[in-house]
Amino acid sequence: MKDYSDWEPIYDYENESPFLENHERPWLQFREPNIPKSIKFDPIPVHEFIRLAAKEFPNNVCVYHTATDKKYTYRELIFIADRLANALVQLGIKKGDQVGIMTGNCPEFLFCVLGIMETGAIVVLLQCIMG
Repeated sequence: MKDYSDWEPIYDYENESPFLENHERPWLQFREPNIPKSIKFDPIPVHEFIRLAAKEFPNNVCVYHTATDKKYTYRELIFIADRLANALVQLGIKKGDQVGIMTGNCPEFLFCVLGIMETGAIVVLLQCIMG
């Protein structure tokens, strides 16, 4: 995993935002004084963040699909995503390639996104119109 320990934020997120003017953050006036305006975190890719969570909480449920009442733990999510990533690499997918996903709102979407990200490929979301 890449080392982000020397990372320094580009912006002072505590007092300014690259996206909003301070007057456009009205929620700050309602926050408790002991709660920071923002949270500083290392900029790690989503798939690495999920892998860290899986290492710490492997048996916790991370995906619950209500339509099928199916639950997936972090361990299962990583296992399935890794299998997909390996299959994509076997097919010749490499860093920078584009891989499309066309699926409804289901756990398989997450497995695909993580698997594609693990290969270094670019996730391309294709519109899925369900009649």
